[in-house]
Amino acid sequence: MTLVVRDRPVLPRAPALRVRAAVDATGTVTYRVVGDLDATCVERFRTATASAPRQPRVVLDLTGVGFIDAAGLGAVTRLIRRVVDAGRPAAVATTSATITRLLDAAGVSEAAPIVASARDAFRRAPAVLPDDGGGFPDAPCRL
Repeated sequence: MTLVVRDRPVLPRAPALRVRAAVDATGTVTYRVVGDLDATCVERFRTATASAPRQPRVVLDLTGVGFIDAAGLGAVTRLIRRVVDAGRPAAVATTSATITRLLDAAGVSEAAPIVASARDAFRRAPAVLPDDGGGFPDAPCRL
């Protein structure tokens, strides 16, 4: 629903960002993110995921994210970089083709699998990182 005030549309506010962490029986920590991940709430995301590099395995569940801007993409990229650089496997779940393309363009898919659901990520996140010199690519973007 769009409201009109003085002949100008007023868009409804985006839902507040929520980040919830859950640990499964294998010790995998899933950070479920719901809402818009943008510059207004990126600090909340960083705070909520600060312990990720110390976890045995990390799944970042973005299936509840409707919008991500450059600040949000940067925060996700840095989070995955920190986890992988700490020697921990990571995976990202999203059903959004747009978010998948952004993550791929930022090089996230070279460091962590991007899957359609957190359940798939549990199955596909490697138990150990491959010994192929993998890790996060040096270049943040491929043009």
